[in-house]
Amino acid sequence: MHMTNNPEQIANWYCDVIVVGKFLGNTDTFMLDSDIPMIYTRGLFEVTDVLKGNYDEEYIEAAYYGGIISIAEYIDSLSPVQLKNYGLDQISESNCDNLYIEERESENSAEPEPAVSYILLLAKSDDGYYTIQSGALGMLPMQDGKAYDYATNSYKTFSFME
Repeated sequence: MHMTNNPEQIANWYCDVIVVGKFLGNTDTFMLDSDIPMIYTRGLFEVTDVLKGNYDEEYIEAAYYGGIISIAEYIDSLSPVQLKNYGLDQISESNCDNLYIEERESENSAEPEPAVSYILLLAKSDDGYYTIQSGALGMLPMQDGKAYDYATNSYKTFSFME
C-alpha cells in the first residue's frame, strides 16, 4: 500500500506508464509470489491514449489486487510454515475440489466494469507485467474527458491528463 491517497502523487511517485483504456474483461487470477499471500486479477484493456511513458500496443493487461482463486492453487503458493499458520495444512486434496478463496480490499478496491474507460496508473513489475497502483485510486473512471476524483466525488482534469 502506498503512503498517499492522492492520484497526482501516485502518478508522480510510483507510475511508469499511465494510459486511458476501456475494460474488456478479466483474463487471469493468480497468487502473487510474496511473503504475504495475495490474490491478483489481470484485466484486459483496449488502450485509447498514453498519458505517460512508452506504450505502443493496442491492448494492455493490468493486474489489480483481489479476486477468486481455487483453494488448491492458494495452498500450492504457500510455504509449509504459512500453511500451518493459516490452518490450511489440515485440508486434504479431496476437499479442495470445489473450494475457493475470495480476497478483496473492502475500501478502495479496483473493480472494473465492462466497456467503461479508465485512466490506469501503472507500474511495471520485475516479472514484466503491469500493476494498477493503489486499487481504485489507480483506476479512475472517465466521463466526458475527465477522471473521477474519489476525494471530491466528482469528475475533474488531473495534471497528468494535460
